[in-house]
Amino acid sequence: MRAGQLVGLLLALAVIGAATAGSSPAEPPPSVEQERIDSLLAWRRAGFPLCADGTTNCEMFEVALVELIARPEVWNNRRVAVRGHLHLEFEGNALYVSNAPRRYSEAVWFDTRGVSPELQRQFNDRDVRVIGTFRAGRRGHMSLFAGTLEQIGRVH
Repeated sequence: MRAGQLVGLLLALAVIGAATAGSSPAEPPPSVEQERIDSLLAWRRAGFPLCADGTTNCEMFEVALVELIARPEVWNNRRVAVRGHLHLEFEGNALYVSNAPRRYSEAVWFDTRGVSPELQRQFNDRDVRVIGTFRAGRRGHMSLFAGTLEQIGRVH
């Protein structure tokens, strides 16, 4: 192919490309709902909690105890509902991942203030669901625990 033919071919392709650029079907812009879903998924992938209804601003989060222990900074000062094995004893009130063996590293301190002695006796050494506020900076007796559950609203 000679240089003149090559230049002509390139010009023809450029003209055809320019003429058809506006005629190809464009992808529709994402809907507002799809943008919201995409941003919430990005929020979750970044490691931030989502509410049960898929939003980020809820009054209480349902969370696994191992998640509280693994990432206390994410859950700090949040109202949570969490399941675990409640064990209450002098200087050892805690919600554990399981009932045996008990390791401080697998537990959060359980602040009994506001929990009646009757409820404490009823739920001691039982698997429970607790609703309370998680504080990462308060680590219980001798700072042995991953954080503290306080302002207990419910134990069942």
